[in-house]
Amino acid sequence: AVQEAVAQSLDYLFQTSPRTRVALVTFNNEVTIYGDGLTSPQTLQDFELIDQNYLKTQGGQIALPHCVLESRDALHQRIHL
Repeated sequence: AVQEAVAQSLDYLFQTSPRTRVALVTFNNEVTIYGDGLTSPQTLQDFELIDQNYLKTQGGQIALPHCVLESRDALHQRIHL
């Protein structure tokens, strides 16, 4: 149900605000950053999640996501894995 809700939200943004930048991040015992879905995901786990300096460094290296007009299909693929 959550996957379908995210997919519907992407479709809505695609129709109403196609230049909006969207990034996908999932959380459980680790954090996976899919970004706009056009690049390889990055996973953070264990000590990486509690080291503020490491998190700031990693966050600064992540590319700015493309707009939903360009990334919707890639994000849909990531959502429905």
